[in-house]
Formats: sequence, C-alpha cells, structure tokens
Amino acid sequence: MYNSSSLPESLYVKKLLSMIEATQAGTWEWNVQTGECRFNARWANIIGYQLDELSPSIESWVQHSHPDDLILSNQRLEDHFSGRSPFYECEARMRHKDGHWVWVRDSGRCETWTADGKPEWVIGSHIEITHLVELRHRFSTIAALIPGVVYEFQQFSDGRTRFPFASAGIKEIYGVTPEQVVDDASAIFKALHPDDIPHIMATIADAKATMSDWICEYRVVVDDKERWVFGHARPIYKTHDSMSWYGMIVDISERKAMELELERHRRNLKQAQTLTKLGHWEANLKDKSIEWSEMIYTILGWQEKPENGDFHFFRASTHPDDLERVLAAENELKPGHTVDIQHRIKHTDGHYLWVRQIVEMEASGELVLGTLRDITEEKELELKLKEQAERDPLTGAYNRRYFTEALENLVHRSERYQEPLALVTFDIDHFKQINDTFGHEAGDRVLIELVRTLDELVRTSDIFARTGGEEFSLLLPNQNVKQATKTAERFRAALEKLVIRTHHQAIRITASFGVAEHCNGGMHSDLLRQADSALYVAKNRGRNCVNC
Repeated sequence: MYNSSSLPESLYVKKLLSMIEATQAGTWEWNVQTGECRFNARWANIIGYQLDELSPSIESWVQHSHPDDLILSNQRLEDHFSGRSPFYECEARMRHKDGHWVWVRDSGRCETWTADGKPEWVIGSHIEITHLVELRHRFSTIAALIPGVVYEFQQFSDGRTRFPFASAGIKEIYGVTPEQVVDDASAIFKALHPDDIPHIMATIADAKATMSDWICEYRVVVDDKERWVFGHARPIYKTHDSMSWYGMIVDISERKAMELELERHRRNLKQAQTLTKLGHWEANLKDKSIEWSEMIYTILGWQEKPENGDFHFFRASTHPDDLERVLAAENELKPGHTVDIQHRIKHTDGHYLWVRQIVEMEASGELVLGTLRDITEEKELELKLKEQAERDPLTGAYNRRYFTEALENLVHRSERYQEPLALVTFDIDHFKQINDTFGHEAGDRVLIELVRTLDELVRTSDIFARTGGEEFSLLLPNQNVKQATKTAERFRAALEKLVIRTHHQAIRITASFGVAEHCNGGMHSDLLRQADSALYVAKNRGRNCVNC
C-alpha cells in the first residue's frame, strides 16, 4: 500500500489514471451549462468508436442513447441536482457503431456549481454491463417460472424501502408490477392485511437484529380478495446504510385453508376420542384390578398384558419427575369428578411417551374409568415451540421477551417476600470492530462462545439473556448489589481470559458491566434504567470494568 499524500502530484495522477484504465471504465466530464463534454478513449470504445469520431459534446450521449433510457437518465439527474440523491446513477442502452445495443451503468456526481446555484461540471463513468443484463434477463425468465415472487428487498437507514429486483409473480401476490416498486416499496405495504402488519414488522425486526432468516405467514388483500402467503428471506448488509433481503414469497391460501380445516377436524376427533373412550382402561378400586383396551397395548408397545399390569402399573411406569403430579391428581379424584393430566410413561423399549389421561370416578367410588392418548409429537412440538419462543436462536441464551417477563415476575416476588434482587447488564466492548475486522460469522462465534463460557457460572435460579445484538443481562434473585458486583466481576474476568478461535485467528474480548439492585416500591423499568446508567458509566471509565 502507498500513501497518496506523499507522492508527487504527477505520479499520483499517473497512478490514478492507471487504476481507472484497469477497471475498463469510460470516463466523462460534462458542463451542464455549455453542453461541453470530455470523454476518454474507453467511453468511445464501449460503443465501437474511436475518440476522434465523436463530438466532445452532450449530443454524443443523446444521439447514441436509447430514447426510453434518456427519459430515465434525465429523471435521475434531476433527483441528483435537486439533492434528493447524493449521486447520479442509471442503467441505459447505447447504440453500438455496428447497430446493436450495449448496456452501460452510467454514474456520476456534480462537482461544481455556478454562482447562482446551478449545476456546472458533472464527472462520472460508464461501465459496460451488457453481459450482466443478459444474465439478469435469463434469471428473470427462470424466476418467472417459479410460483410466487423471487425478489431483493432493500431497506435504508432513513426509512426508505425498495425492490431492486422482483420477478413478474409480484403482480399476482401484491397486485403491482416490478417497475412500480423498484424505487419505492410503499405499495407493497399497502397490500398487507392491517391485522398482520405488527406481526410482520416484528418478525422483520427480529430477523434483522439476529441476522437470521425471516420466515413469516401473513395475509395480503388485493382487489378486496384476501389470501395467505408465506415469505422466506435472508438479510445481507449491502452498504453502510442499507440492508438487502433476498427471498421468495408464495401463495399458500389453499394450504392454509386445508390447515384450518384440518385443525377443525382435529378438534372434532379429539372430542370423539374422549367420548368413544378410544384407548381406555377401567380400574376396580375394590379388587385393585385393571382392564385395558387394545389401543393401550399399542400405545405402550405391549403384545399382551404385563405380569405386573395391575392397578399400580401406571404409577410404577410413570416418569420419576412426573410421579408427584400424578399422585396429586389421584388424590384430587373423587366420586363423580374428572381429572385431566399429562405425564410421561415408559414404553416397552425403555423410552418415555407423553400421554394425556382423562380419568373419571363413578359415583359409587368403586370404578375408575380413564382414556389414554399418545401426545408425544404434540408435546415435543409444544416444548420445542416454547423453547424457540424463550431462547435466542443463535446463542441459546434466553431472549429479550422471556427476560422481560422474568424481570417483572421477579420484581413482584422481591416486593412480596422482601427478597433482594439484582440486575447485571453488559455489552461486549467494540463488538462492531470485531464484525468489521473478522466478519459477521466470527462475530456470531464470539456471541456463542461468550454464552457457553458464562453459562458455566450461572446458577439455576439466575436468568441469563441476550437482550440485544451484543447486549446481555443477568437477573440474580436473592443477591444484593455487593454480591451481584462480585458475580459481574467473575463474568468480566472469564471473558477477559476467553480466546475465540475462528479461521485460524484468535479473538479476545472484554465487556463493560452495570450493576443495580431493586429498591422496594420501585418498578422493573427503574431497575433497568439504573443498570443501564451504571453500564454507561463503566463505558466512560474506559470499558472492561464493573460499575454499580
């Protein structure tokens, strides 16, 4: 690398010209007020001419450009001159000397202005993109054959949104053409069902915060017709002030209708199974005997009734962690009453099933009737969904939503039982620099290793959560600020020693900690503000420290 400021001006200009030549860019300078233009040889070569064959005026551009693209070019220039865009940029066709059209990416910026504020000299470049446009056309042709819409959606930090690319299917989904949203995506948001917009925006925000795939089912309304769609996209930072999402959206109206109908049938089937006692048993309390239906054998994997299959069999086969709950349900059972309980029971191959039992004692108090249904898949899905709702998908730590609920509950408990409660919040120091230096994949690895390391220091009663991009919080029940400060110091020391290795590189991190203790009568928001203020002080003290 060389420092341009240390080079003689002539040598610096020579090197700069060499760089431009290496990019095969055609350069131009245009005096907007006089029409004078200065082109380099490459500008002329792109359209098959020698430089001396072209007039050094704006007419060389006008005469060789496609009329339709000149309209767009003038609009983009006006946007730039009026300050609506920092640069001028346009893709346009130019007529080659032999008659065919050549695509160029035309970009530039106004460098000087007249005394009365009019644009004067504009400088820019032409890059030939014919091959790129042809590839894009092929991709568009293929994308048009794919059900739904394939797209690139771009978000800017100032709130603007656009679809730089969308396949023709966007018309079927949203009722707009690709051209209508290439610069402004607001028409898309107008088609969203109002009741679904909060959910859509929340899923976009979550995916952006974690740089994970956006997946969402929602409704759109076009011409008063409601339909269900499924969206899946992946976020990628495109520039310092924008993010692009690459994905597809498909119409799932038929599938959704089937799902809703299936859900209705499931409810009916569930009721029918209870009413018909499918998978049922009868226990006689007098002689301690029990009779099963064939479905019970099937569910538990028995070919025939086990030797110990008496009245106590279910109790003996119940998972130890569920036994207390099962015994409590038995104690609640009274003549004429019904008990509904879910628990685990051992299968013949040794693994445990989740079952739901609805048990009723007859009025005589001698006969107990029960139904048993295998709900393993439903329960595992329920537990998985519960974990997904509570856990950060990248690190496995609790997420912000779970943390907020836990904070409110623990503050309430602290008030009620007069128990101490402390909160520790901390940020990874200079995390953006890690991402910029080593890449977002390495940044993700840092977050994962941080949680893995600190999990070993967390008590079972503590709540450790990722509450932001590189922000974490730790709720410490039954700890005062002095104890919590010691805990935070152990965390800080552990992170200071941590070495994360990725792609043959060693990354070291530090973190700044803020500690606060709940005060009687205070709100959970007060505790958050106190911890955040302490964290702010820790950062101002030079980072890698604990402040309370």
